[in-house]
Amino acid sequence: MKEFQYRWLWTWDWRMNWDLKGIEGPFHGGGDQYRKDKESYLVDYKNLIEYVSEHGLNGVIIYGFIRYSHGGMEYARELCKYGNERDVRILPGVGTCCYEGYYYEGKHRYNMTTWLQEHPELRAVDEDGQRVPYLCASKEENQEWIRDGMKWLFQSLEDLRGVNVESNEFFVCQCRDCERRREEMEGDEPDYYKDLFTVIKPAVEAALEVRPDAWVSYATYTGFERRMMESPPTFAKLLPEEAICQWNFPRPFLDHWPKGVRPPTRHNVALGSLNYAKKTERGFAGFSISATRELCRKAAESGMEGVIMYGEDPNINVNNEINYLAFEEFSACPETSFKNFARRKLADLYGGENSAEQIVSMALSSERGRRDLGTIKENLKLAKDALKDAKDPQARERWSKVIARLEYDLRRIYGYPRVEEGIYKVYA
Repeated sequence: MKEFQYRWLWTWDWRMNWDLKGIEGPFHGGGDQYRKDKESYLVDYKNLIEYVSEHGLNGVIIYGFIRYSHGGMEYARELCKYGNERDVRILPGVGTCCYEGYYYEGKHRYNMTTWLQEHPELRAVDEDGQRVPYLCASKEENQEWIRDGMKWLFQSLEDLRGVNVESNEFFVCQCRDCERRREEMEGDEPDYYKDLFTVIKPAVEAALEVRPDAWVSYATYTGFERRMMESPPTFAKLLPEEAICQWNFPRPFLDHWPKGVRPPTRHNVALGSLNYAKKTERGFAGFSISATRELCRKAAESGMEGVIMYGEDPNINVNNEINYLAFEEFSACPETSFKNFARRKLADLYGGENSAEQIVSMALSSERGRRDLGTIKENLKLAKDALKDAKDPQARERWSKVIARLEYDLRRIYGYPRVEEGIYKVYA
């Protein structure tokens, strides 16, 4: 198994925390307001881009990419240029039916709210027959807006070399035009797939027309299955084959990956919901080492060309640092062992190969749900012994963080008092 061509991190701007100002609360879900100061946007993403570049990854997906509240087009240009200089492609997240289109926040022609305020008759219709703030997939004016907006985006950002397109997360417009269009389309796939094709097609075609060498990916929000090999959905048959199809395999479904099945599209990446929402995790948990290796192995076996994980949290805590390094290792060498991962990525950080294998074993145990009192106390003893033996300052710092997190678990889960109050500082 060779290194994946596409190794990306997925982000929302408002959930980013790479400016290292501390946790701003548990962030979950889709779009929201940007609550940080304007300059934090550049700091967040420049820090992430630096990390991605230094660790051999090559793409950052950004939803909420262009907002009036964090610099608009000026900062968008700056990030694209900054990424290009470091061989990291910025892929703005673009919504074709929702997620505000191309200009996420601000009164602008290619902001979806602005467009629909000016053209309320172009809104989609829900099951109750009510107009909703989504674009109707069938209206020609909307398809032209999608096409023109993509051209505007690439023509306005000379350093832009990619885009990540989404549709509407399973919403199906119920207007008569959409019903008629779906009836006329061949195939027995879900109506959602038919609507997806209708609104993704103009975006993908326009992007590749303006910049043929761009990485143009689009989300399906689903995994693939065996019957798609014999009867591909419409988007797989008719979208430009240069486009990159993004399939979802969240952690609970990795064990049910369709063995021996390949996706029906030519270019494919797998999105795993890994390293997600760790902002609330202050204890020794939130690891995704095993899940990351499983994602990479199964994606490689299926002939996919890339993998994606979430990248909104900084690498300065124990959990995220190890998760990101696991993504770096297994996306480059999907078949490698945990022992090799420990030796190649963690030995220098934790004071030698034995110590590195020990922290991996502890992390895997936590990932598999082993958080009983006996396991936590045994891991705490091992970590304290490792701290005593560690000579290198960075190894001592990391083992100190491990101890602080395990002690936190003892207090939170089992009510134990802190053993050595005030000695260890933990950033969660």
